[in-house]
Order: sequence, then C-alpha cells, then structure tokens
Amino acid sequence: MGRTEIRAGRRLRELRESLALSMNNVRDTSVRIASTRKDRRFIVVPSRLSEIERGFTVPNIFRVYTLARVYRVAMQKVMKLYLESG
Repeated sequence: MGRTEIRAGRRLRELRESLALSMNNVRDTSVRIASTRKDRRFIVVPSRLSEIERGFTVPNIFRVYTLARVYRVAMQKVMKLYLESG
C-alpha cells in the first residue's frame, strides 16, 4: 500500500460520497453493468470497494470501468489517479 494508492482511494471515496452513493448502491449498479456485459468481473462488492478506497488494493480494468460509469467520469480520470505521484 503506497501513498498513490491511498490518495487514489480517498479520491474515489470522495467521488462516491459527492454523489450520495452508498457502497451498496455501487454494488447494485455494478451488478447491472456486469449483467449487461455478461461478465461478473465488472462487479464491485462493498468489501472490495472498501479495500480500494482504503488503498489496500488497486482496481482491475473491469472495476475501473465500473467505477467510472457509476461515478460518471471518464475511465482515464480513474486510471490517472493511480498514475499520479507525490
């Protein structure tokens, strides 16, 4: 767990909270996305979202897509959070 992951996770949590979304809201929307895409890898369960927001894990590309859709931002914005240093 590095500073970049912690900072990125905090920013993702801020985005979620600014939209007044609970972790369960994110999960429910991610399940719909996964169903549409016919791929369970798009699902973001609350426990995984918590790990992402606390900087314990980095989301895979499927979850980056889901988070971007749920938070109404470009995928590049989510990815850039993990590329920024210092």
